[in-house]
Amino acid sequence: MVFKYYKNNLYLTVEVIRKQNKHSYFRVRDGKVLVTANKTITKEEIEKIIKTNFDNFYKTAALQQKTKSNNHIIIFGNKYNLILQKSTKFSYYIENDNLVINLKDENKLDKKLIHIKKELLNEKILYLNKLIEPNLLKINLKIVPHKIKNVKSYFGKCFFTRNEIYYSLKMAELVDDLILYIMYHEYSHFIVPNHSKDFYKVLEKLMPNYKIAKKRLKLTHLSS
Repeated sequence: MVFKYYKNNLYLTVEVIRKQNKHSYFRVRDGKVLVTANKTITKEEIEKIIKTNFDNFYKTAALQQKTKSNNHIIIFGNKYNLILQKSTKFSYYIENDNLVINLKDENKLDKKLIHIKKELLNEKILYLNKLIEPNLLKINLKIVPHKIKNVKSYFGKCFFTRNEIYYSLKMAELVDDLILYIMYHEYSHFIVPNHSKDFYKVLEKLMPNYKIAKKRLKLTHLSS
């Protein structure tokens, strides 16, 4: 007998195997609760035990869930293990070195990872906007709207005629100072649209150590 036990939008897959045992045994294997039960214990009694031990069973099952063959993700320079947990409702959180994702269909993991990266990168950009705004004001620039695109051909792109900046989703893997470099780079294009000497003079005003960041970004891009 196989069934799902639900609690607060989460669930455990339970497999019950009947045997001539005096007692019933509960253990977690391959991401599900395996119950070796005697013939007298009822499903209701099994569910009662699972309810009592749900949190411990669920945590153990989550660690056993199959993840992608590449079972880690880089977020802002930090490496996190991907931990998938079965749930009827999508959510995620970072705990220590783990990115824990609750989702119903593991086949949608790639789409959910894009969603997570976009959300985290957007939060990061909004945070960094507050840091760079005083420097921008010194050269008569203001924060402009931005969009995040899942592209590989660029890190950032300035549309000065539309007063808008596009940022690449791959920025979600970079550390803060490299993200800052990309942001300052794109804002400099609002003053000088090309990559002339004047452009780099503007960039240097905004970020005096831009050459170091530029070199690191190039090495990061080549190794990715």
